[in-house]
Amino acid sequence: MCAGALAGLASSVWITLKLGHAYGAYNYRRFHRGNPKGVMSVPVGQMKSAQPPQLDRMLFFGIGAVLMGLLTFLRYRFTWWSIHPIGFAISASDNSKSILMPVFFAWMFKSIVMRFGGMRLYLRSKPLFLGLLVGYTLGVFYCFLIDLIWFSGHGHGVHGW
Repeated sequence: MCAGALAGLASSVWITLKLGHAYGAYNYRRFHRGNPKGVMSVPVGQMKSAQPPQLDRMLFFGIGAVLMGLLTFLRYRFTWWSIHPIGFAISASDNSKSILMPVFFAWMFKSIVMRFGGMRLYLRSKPLFLGLLVGYTLGVFYCFLIDLIWFSGHGHGVHGW
């Protein structure tokens, strides 16, 4: 799996650079939407007009740090505390709404397996869930091959976006 991931990373970097030099990264229809120059305009503008620290932002940062510390303490102190502190950090990310259901289902299945079968069933069910991931990956690769052979340059979105 690691070799496949590394091969995928290397090939995606290669094709991105190749297409970027051939057509210009600004012309990528799907990957670079909007104004690529505008991405850095906000941070550059903030650096050019530096302002003193704002109390409300510092307060929110402090509240977040305390909550993260509390969640970490509860996670490591009490074995029954099932809420992982990384969820608090991930909840503020841009793609949290797209990963909400998969993370919920993974947590739900793991909780059910651990409650009714314990560690023995958890270890025995690992190949099933790894097989689901490998099967999904092979399905995406199969779709990629079909697009490459019969629909070269006019593929379709496999993941529903």
